[in-house]
Amino acid sequence: VTLLQRIWKQVNNVLVGILVFVAVVSLAKGISTSGEDRVTNFIEVGLITFVITLNTTIGIYQEGSAEKAAEALKNMLSSDAILIRDGKEVKIPASDVVPGDVVVLGTGDRVPGDIRMLEVNNLACQ
Repeated sequence: VTLLQRIWKQVNNVLVGILVFVAVVSLAKGISTSGEDRVTNFIEVGLITFVITLNTTIGIYQEGSAEKAAEALKNMLSSDAILIRDGKEVKIPASDVVPGDVVVLGTGDRVPGDIRMLEVNNLACQ
C-alpha cells in the first residue's frame, strides 16, 4: 500500500469532506471580503487545514503501528512443526505434516494437528 493510498484512506470520509467544504467556503468568503473578516476567514482555513493534516498524520501513524503489531503477533505464532523424519529432527510448515509423522512438542508449542501421543511427560493443557 503506497503512502498516497494510506492518505486517501484517511481523508475519504464524510467528516473530512464537510471540513474541506467549510474551508473552501471560508476561503472564498475571505477572498471576497476585506478587513478583519478576511483575516478571520483565512485563519479558519488554516486551522481546518491543520486539523485535517494532523488527523491524517495520526491516522497513518496508528495504522502503521497496528500493522506492525499484527505482523509481530503473526510471527510469534509460527505455524512450524518439528518432526522426526529419517531419524533426524526436521522443522517444516505445519501444513506439510502428514499422517504417520512423529511430532516433537516442547513447552509452549502449538499442536500442528490431530496427533497421537506416544510419550508424554508432565503434560498440561489450557
